[in-house]
Amino acid sequence: SLSTNLSLISLWIPFPKLIKFKLMSLFNYLVEIRIKKLKTQINPDVLWNFDNNTYFRFETVFKNCLKIYHPVDSYKFSKPITQTDYYDYCFSVSTEILDNIQSKNKHLINHGLNESFCNLANDRLGGIKIDPQNNKSVGYVGNLSIKFLDRTILGNVIKDNPGVIFNFYGNHDASDQFVDVLRKAANCKFHGVVKGHELYQ
Repeated sequence: SLSTNLSLISLWIPFPKLIKFKLMSLFNYLVEIRIKKLKTQINPDVLWNFDNNTYFRFETVFKNCLKIYHPVDSYKFSKPITQTDYYDYCFSVSTEILDNIQSKNKHLINHGLNESFCNLANDRLGGIKIDPQNNKSVGYVGNLSIKFLDRTILGNVIKDNPGVIFNFYGNHDASDQFVDVLRKAANCKFHGVVKGHELYQ
């Protein structure tokens, strides 16, 4: 238990993770056995799944609750996602993802930021001036080669703020010309893929 109202459950399976992709039926069987042993301790009112079509089908175990399927990352679709028949609602941040989901009750909930947070940020940043001798840092975590990235805006932000150091963490395609352009910028640093705990350190 991480707090009074939050618990983290880790399932250990004595087989290589490769079986999740090569032997999906065996993977599902092993996970289901583990979960059923914990079912007396786990009785959710809502099952909210953010994973894609490589996940274990938790909805087949937890049947008597509200079930929401909410994939937030784009991935390759070998075929339309049909297991969503088990879910009451399907949400996603992309119409491309939703187009591959077969559900009568699917909705687009795009990425966004509440206006109150924008106002708070503007108030706090209003009096800040960039000191060339004391560079500010900005961090980007994620794949720089995703096609949804607005490269024009990102490139302009970097170009218009030479006194800000932009740190990039994550993967990218080796042949990505946009990344090559950023590498030539004096205020860009690339750190590659790092472990989660290294990001906040």
